[in-house]
Amino acid sequence: MSAGGPKTVRVRIAVVVDERGQYNACGWSGADDPVRWARDGMDRDAGVTRAELVHIVEAEVPIPQAPLALTIRGVVKPGAN
Repeated sequence: MSAGGPKTVRVRIAVVVDERGQYNACGWSGADDPVRWARDGMDRDAGVTRAELVHIVEAEVPIPQAPLALTIRGVVKPGAN
């Protein structure tokens, strides 16, 4: 990404909540139908219809700036398997 490029990305996430308070969320770049994908992920009992409410959550989230480096420090103990 160039130094002058965008610093954030606008995301849209579909959240489905049922009458029991169970929920599932779905959204990604290029998602054709995040509401359908969120509904598909709900735990359903065969033949039981539950009330559902769909919310669309929108947010601006930061884009990580390259290069990303992660350093993990630790100690190797002799004889540990």
